[in-house]
Amino acid sequence: MSCYKFCVSALIILVIIIFISCSDNTPTKSNDNNITPADSSDHMITNVLTFYGGLEWDWGTSIASTTDGGFIITGSTDSYGEGKNTLYLVKADSIGKAEWDTIFGGSGEDNGEAVALAPDGGYIIAGVTSSFNANYDFYLLKVNIDGSLAWEKSIGTTDFEWGTDLAVLDDGYAVCGYMIPDGAGDGGNFYLVRTDLSGNVIWSKTFNRSNREWPFAMTTTSDGGFILAGYVHYAGSSNLDAFL
Repeated sequence: MSCYKFCVSALIILVIIIFISCSDNTPTKSNDNNITPADSSDHMITNVLTFYGGLEWDWGTSIASTTDGGFIITGSTDSYGEGKNTLYLVKADSIGKAEWDTIFGGSGEDNGEAVALAPDGGYIIAGVTSSFNANYDFYLLKVNIDGSLAWEKSIGTTDFEWGTDLAVLDDGYAVCGYMIPDGAGDGGNFYLVRTDLSGNVIWSKTFNRSNREWPFAMTTTSDGGFILAGYVHYAGSSNLDAFL
């Protein structure tokens, strides 16, 4: 074997060894809502990527900076919990090393779609749940800074509601998403809910139109209102447009 082929073979073997040594690093997590401190050995960390989760599907949907220079990440996991999906929350330090991870939800589907710092401390998460009722509702959770649950709310009607984003206010929260009447069909409308700091609904508003209109992002405006962005699918057409 030439020196060149020998060096290439040795390099391939070295890469395989490194991959095998990293690929077994899956976090240990109970299937209840107890917080499990995350050991750094539970995650494969490089200078570019950090991986969280277990042996099944795990995905992140939102991230926010924390006051200690780290990050709070929400999403969903199929690796832990009893439902179809379980809301997944990870607290990481400034270099992505997990400090703790935990799950929320029940026997239904629970997804975290947006996370932010709560004005009174801790974290606020918005998403969707089907664990509280037979239908899908907005899911709003307040989590303490250590990852313990402060409170959780299921917000919605007898129709299908899916929360996609939130805005943090001085005296509460606003959550946007879409409502599908009767939980079926190709429709859906912008749905906006305003709550107090305890998650109690102050008002809700549905913007009913004949098209399918789903929002995925929102923020506050300088005049005290809200602006929502998403898309519109025109009835009887295959066209989609951005919708504000």
